[in-house]
Amino acid sequence: AFAFAAFSIVGVYSWSKFASSTAPTNAFNTMKLAKLTFEGTIGSYTAISPDGKYFAYASKQDGKQSLVLKQVDGAGSVELNAPAVVEYGNIAFAPDGNSIFYAAGKPNEPDTLFQIPTLGGVPRKIVDNVGSFAVSPDANQVAFTRSRTSLLLINSNGSSERILAKLPDGQIRSFIAWRPDGNTLMTSV
Repeated sequence: AFAFAAFSIVGVYSWSKFASSTAPTNAFNTMKLAKLTFEGTIGSYTAISPDGKYFAYASKQDGKQSLVLKQVDGAGSVELNAPAVVEYGNIAFAPDGNSIFYAAGKPNEPDTLFQIPTLGGVPRKIVDNVGSFAVSPDANQVAFTRSRTSLLLINSNGSSERILAKLPDGQIRSFIAWRPDGNTLMTSV
């Protein structure tokens, strides 16, 4: 009886230690909210770098927009593109964090897809007439929509544009995602 009681106590103690060490923690219990910007108005699209250190967004002021990069844990920010009469669409960091892809265009006109080094530099045009887009896991390709009728693929250097799917007008929505293996795309229709 003593051995059984001792075994039971050790078993219950071991189980409680195992259960408490493997129980999921609720991250929302320790989450802190912090305001990241205090100037202007943020546009509809934002992005956080893969390492979580930077935040890219379109800043709206006086009828113009600029592309801004801000440190998440600091006060420093860099204006990547000067204010202009332009509207920014999607914004996404390359998976390696070394560049930012963004769509921008004049109001009521199709967007152009650009790539710019994360810490600033000269934007490089990839392709015109872009809706939404998604960068491949290796950053070598970009999938994008055009006129909500076509899903296309282009190399990130702007070469080899090709149509992957064509549907009736308005069928392709704005959501595009790559599987982590880079071999499959998903979109909502």
